[in-house]
Amino acid sequence: MLGRKAGRIAVLAIGLVLAQGLASPSLAKRVALVIGNSSYEHAAALANPLNDAADIAATLQDMGFAITRLSDADEAAMQQGLIDFAQEADGAEVALFFYAGHGLQVDGRNYLLPVDAQLTSKAALRFRTVSLDEVLAVMEGAKVRLALLDACRDNPLVAANRSLGAGRGLAPVETSGTSGTLIAFATAPGDVAADGRGRNSPFTEALLTYLPTPGEDIRTVFGLVRERVEETTKRKQTPWVNEAISGRLVLVTAPQGGSAAAAASTVDDRRLELAFWESVKDSEDWRDFEDYLERYGDGGTFAGLAERRRDRLKQRDEAGAAAGSQQQEAESQPEEQEGAPAVEASQSAALPDASPEAEARAAEAALSLSRRDRRLVQRALNDLGHEAGVVDGLFGRRSRAALAAWQSASGVADSGFLTSDQAKQLMARGQEIERQETERAEELQAGADQTGSTVVATASEPDKALPPACQEGKEAALRSEVDLVIELQSLCLQSAPLNAKQKAIAYYHRGWAYNAKGITDLALSDFNNAIDLYSGNMLAYSYRGSIFYNKGQYDRAISDFNRMIALEPNEAWGYNSRGVTFNAMGLYDRAVKEFNKAIELDPDIVNFYSSRGYSYQKLGLIDIAFTDYNKAISMDPSFWIAYENRGRLYKEQGYENLAADDLARARDLKNR
Repeated sequence: MLGRKAGRIAVLAIGLVLAQGLASPSLAKRVALVIGNSSYEHAAALANPLNDAADIAATLQDMGFAITRLSDADEAAMQQGLIDFAQEADGAEVALFFYAGHGLQVDGRNYLLPVDAQLTSKAALRFRTVSLDEVLAVMEGAKVRLALLDACRDNPLVAANRSLGAGRGLAPVETSGTSGTLIAFATAPGDVAADGRGRNSPFTEALLTYLPTPGEDIRTVFGLVRERVEETTKRKQTPWVNEAISGRLVLVTAPQGGSAAAAASTVDDRRLELAFWESVKDSEDWRDFEDYLERYGDGGTFAGLAERRRDRLKQRDEAGAAAGSQQQEAESQPEEQEGAPAVEASQSAALPDASPEAEARAAEAALSLSRRDRRLVQRALNDLGHEAGVVDGLFGRRSRAALAAWQSASGVADSGFLTSDQAKQLMARGQEIERQETERAEELQAGADQTGSTVVATASEPDKALPPACQEGKEAALRSEVDLVIELQSLCLQSAPLNAKQKAIAYYHRGWAYNAKGITDLALSDFNNAIDLYSGNMLAYSYRGSIFYNKGQYDRAISDFNRMIALEPNEAWGYNSRGVTFNAMGLYDRAVKEFNKAIELDPDIVNFYSSRGYSYQKLGLIDIAFTDYNKAISMDPSFWIAYENRGRLYKEQGYENLAADDLARARDLKNR
């Protein structure tokens, strides 16, 4: 395949060792050479390199770099660019090279291809391309050397001459003998990476999101990048890191605080900012970027980008509104008289865009929907099976696609923008869903257990003409009177007549009570009976899965939690239960995905953050683990599990005093 869809690689070589510390020193002179090559003369044009280079350049500029950018550079331009860059890099604190375009490996060496490259021999390869070795050499005068390559992993130009001996993808770059070097690949050496379907490649998109994160160690940054790329490519691509770094390396210094708590708070705030940015960055509504700027101001990591997107989208909406106004005015005028002069073509072309999409966008903007209004719309679309994603009140690409799908299914124009009637219809449905969920949440809350498992002593199915013992047993369960539940539900099961569903509910309640008393064998028997009689009770699967988990029968637990999620796909505890089980199985990367989903559905549950922190800890992403534990403790200072997990992590990292404080606090809270 000729395009970058064949694959891409990114290499980050960092030549600086920092001692242990909270953040790197303030960096002075920063220079960057950014190259994006798309229009190849002897290969198919590439879709994304110019976008990748432009966006990376804008991000680096916001990070304080002096930028030189080359677009569709031929051999002469690339060579001259490197010569000039060598002078700029000499004495710089940081020199960064970014390249997006075609690349290849031959005999274990990596080469970047100018747009006029025509490879007919190894001599041509040597003298008509730029090697990665050359790039690293021109940055030798800088204290910190960064080389980021987002390049084609399969050689597009060697097909006509196999004698070059090009290998699959790019070759690994060794760090042995190069103290203070870190190399990060978009995927494993010799493997193939994805190009992506949007504006940027998966790896560049992840770099744009996480590279400018203040106060984060480089290992943490690439942990986040790896997680994003895996999620974007559905685990077809896993970034790979080879490093020889001792101590802590931070690219962007965090604001200085007076205490460890202040530093932790800063990291938490930054992660919240990143989460907020992730929710709005693909939005087509300028108000979302205005919200970001109002919340984070000029000090926001993405302030410059948010301001530009806000202004562009606002200008577009205003142009669309003006076009609609002109169209209405034109329609209100008398028909043109025969022989009247026609509008000049140049005058017509100067009018704002009056396309159907622009008119639809302007019509929706005129509705002035609040964020709550848009949440109701998203909730309705999800309920209708159109997958609008997270109910956050932000209309990004996924919400627009869901709206267009609903419009198409409804037999109306699938513009992806709401009319007044459509908004009213979907908002009404969203309000009804909220009402139903509120009623069900009140039932679920009545029996919520404090241990992190979903413990509910009621069922959401309506009961019909329950015998007195059954009804009283249900009410006793709501009051958590365990012994009385066992007595009354045993009488209930001896009553007649009971239909299968009523028996299932009775078995479920008695199973809950046995489980609360620790009589797990009898509880398991009752949950089995409840499920056999009625397979629609999500909570019975939840409890039985928890029993299997405690017995170490993880496969059976996962099976029950899968069924639980199938019955209630928006129940966050199901994903949490599956994540906890994956942790026990040592499948920490899969566990993280489950906890992410649980937090997406319900971000106010402290257990989810603590459990995810444990997963990150086991994956070696220490900073992220600390952040999740800190988040859990800030949400609920009485949650002893988070203190215990953080204390153990402090102990692993050699912070004995902090570990002792946390573990003592955990014991005290647990004993209470």
